[in-house]
Amino acid sequence: EEGRAAAKALLARKHLMLFALVPWFEYYSGWPYTRDQYREMMTKAIAFIHETVPGAKCLACTETNLVPVPLTFFGDTIPAEGWPIGRDKGGKYGQPATPAMTAKVDASPWRDSCIRDASGNVVLDCWYVQYYTEPPALNLMVYPEIGNHRHANMLEQLTWLLDEVGFDGVYIDQFSMAYSTGADRFSRERWDGRTVTLDPAGRVQSKMADLGLVSAPARAQWVKLVLDRGKTVVCNSHPVVKELQSLRTFRFMETQGYDPLTPADGPPLQPGLARGQLHSPIGLGHGFPSAWGADAFMRTVIAHLRFGILYYYYGTSFPPEGERGGEFGPVNVMFPFTPIELHEGWVLGEERLLTCVSGTFPWPHAQAPRVLLFDSRGREKPAEAKVERKGKGHQVTISLKDWWEVAVVLPAEAQD
Repeated sequence: EEGRAAAKALLARKHLMLFALVPWFEYYSGWPYTRDQYREMMTKAIAFIHETVPGAKCLACTETNLVPVPLTFFGDTIPAEGWPIGRDKGGKYGQPATPAMTAKVDASPWRDSCIRDASGNVVLDCWYVQYYTEPPALNLMVYPEIGNHRHANMLEQLTWLLDEVGFDGVYIDQFSMAYSTGADRFSRERWDGRTVTLDPAGRVQSKMADLGLVSAPARAQWVKLVLDRGKTVVCNSHPVVKELQSLRTFRFMETQGYDPLTPADGPPLQPGLARGQLHSPIGLGHGFPSAWGADAFMRTVIAHLRFGILYYYYGTSFPPEGERGGEFGPVNVMFPFTPIELHEGWVLGEERLLTCVSGTFPWPHAQAPRVLLFDSRGREKPAEAKVERKGKGHQVTISLKDWWEVAVVLPAEAQD
């Protein structure tokens, strides 16, 4: 009950509508749970959230390309030495399996779904395994393709989560399969008919399958299964293939790795945020150390606006009062947002305008707006703003502390 009371108090300050519920489903922190245990846990959680936040959407947390199997899956083929499992022991994401271990995979339904090296051996994940203790396990690194086992497996999982547990949608992690040129991007034992490496003279050195391309039709089916039920899809990473670009999903990128409080006389810098300008302009905030407070939170919001990007929370919490205290002001009124224009420090959407720089901005609506201003700790303060009629719309002149405060321009009748 104490936890429920604390959650309700936080939600009174932090106006969330999308909730991604952990533990993960049949992966990572959800490994110890049976489906019956998981359903009981999530049914209670969904009921609590729906009661506390009417209209909220509860999403199941799922993974695209990692599937746990117990170590017993491999029998006695795991080398006793020199083959670590666990990040604390040197285990890696994309660790090559031995031929004997690969043979165990080839004798299973997963044989058509595993990422492989040029020799045909599967590659495995021995990094994201800290929750796999009862029983110990590691992750197969897999990809979906129409007709393969991973594709059918995920369709069954999604159907069960939506129809049997009653989730309002799903969150799918590592969804694009196009993060980098690393271990989860290519399967090197086959060719997709397009992807090669070239030597300096332009001759083909090797051929491979780009899994972002190979998996695209299957992943589109996953999304359509959820959308056809009228439910919500949130995915990590941007849609980089045409099959996914027209589907109505929320997509974000991970945007950590910078100091939001530096420099003090200008905007914090995270150039990677620019990647969001070609699709759904949302970044996954910043991992939030316990020492950070409301000022760091506001600067992460501003770091995103510098590149025309909106903000998702990433474990962000701080008290309303005290040295770390403040509020979540601008994010509470940031959505819904349908992008029209992205600028350095400000964004214009069909429903609202946000800025962290002073200036004169367009408001292309016949009805005059209202302006909310939030200080460097996310607390609302009186706005210094002038609204003037211009043509069929208005223009809004706003004065604020550049790169430290955020203003939100809203329709006069919009709910906070």
